[in-house]
Amino acid sequence: MALNKNTLKSQLEVGLKQIFANPSTTNNKDAIAEQMATLLSDKIDDYVKEATINYTTGLIAPSSGGTVTGTFEGNLE
Repeated sequence: MALNKNTLKSQLEVGLKQIFANPSTTNNKDAIAEQMATLLSDKIDDYVKEATINYTTGLIAPSSGGTVTGTFEGNLE
């Protein structure tokens, strides 16, 4: 699956609105900071795990075994 920045933005927007709308955290900066850190780390982790590596060419593995050589050619989506 390709990375989708708009989905990440939407998920963060919803989560942040929920944090700031929660009466139990309204006047508690430490609670807000902790919830925001959790939200951001969880959503960024999910986002990165959606990445797809597209390998096209460039690496050579010796038929007798050993170290793969060459330059990876491809992209990250």
